[in-house]
Amino acid sequence: MTPSPEALRSRLLKDPNTPKLAEQLGVSLEEYVKQVMHFVQNPNEEPQLLVVGDEDLRAMGHEPPSAEALSRILDEAVALAGLTQTTDFTPAKKPLVSLTSPPEPPVPTAPAPARTDTSSDLDAQLRRARFSSHQGK
Repeated sequence: MTPSPEALRSRLLKDPNTPKLAEQLGVSLEEYVKQVMHFVQNPNEEPQLLVVGDEDLRAMGHEPPSAEALSRILDEAVALAGLTQTTDFTPAKKPLVSLTSPPEPPVPTAPAPARTDTSSDLDAQLRRARFSSHQGK
C-alpha cells in the first residue's frame, strides 16, 4: 500500500536533509516540498528546463558557463545516459551529441530480413505426425 500524500509530506518535513536541500537550491522549504510532492504524484512528468540569459544570470549572482564548459557537461550527461540505456544486447544507435563538433549523419540500419519460408517447424512436425498416424491404419 502506498503512503498517502499527507504521510509523504510529513516524512519530507521531518527529514533533516530537506531544509538543507531547499537552501542549496535557493527555494523556500514549502516550495521545495511542493515540487517534490508534485513529482512523487506525477512520476512520468519531466522537470521543466528554464533558460536564463547571461545578464539575468549575473544579476542573480551566478557567472554563466562558457560554451566549452557547457559542451563538457552535455557530453558527460549523454555518456551517463548511455550507460543506463544500453546493454551488451542493445548496440548504440546514435552517436554522442557535442556542442563543439558538427553533427554526424544518421547511422543507417539494415532492415530485418524478410522471412522466406512459409511454414514453421511446428507446422512441419504436425504434418509429419498426422501423416505417420494415418500410415499405420
